[in-house]
Amino acid sequence: MKKESFLAILFFLANVSTLSASNEILLKSRHFTPAKGISDTVKAKIEAIPQRTHVIIQLEKIPTIKERKELETKRIKLLSYIPNKAWLAADLKG
Repeated sequence: MKKESFLAILFFLANVSTLSASNEILLKSRHFTPAKGISDTVKAKIEAIPQRTHVIIQLEKIPTIKERKELETKRIKLLSYIPNKAWLAADLKG
């Protein structure tokens, strides 16, 4: 009995770690895994928009308050969390 309980717990923990390590973004309408990084083309398109731009951004980990403030100094404000490790974010112009 103890061996079966241990295996069940181990299986559960393995599945939880697999889910938390996933880079798949889970939207209501669809799920997708973005490519790492941002292309120069996308950067240029965002910069060409004169007003505030909203984007989905995925980070390596959930940022601390200090890291969020550092992002804001770079004109990125995290708004709403989107699983997994992604946010609706605003590019703060001006």
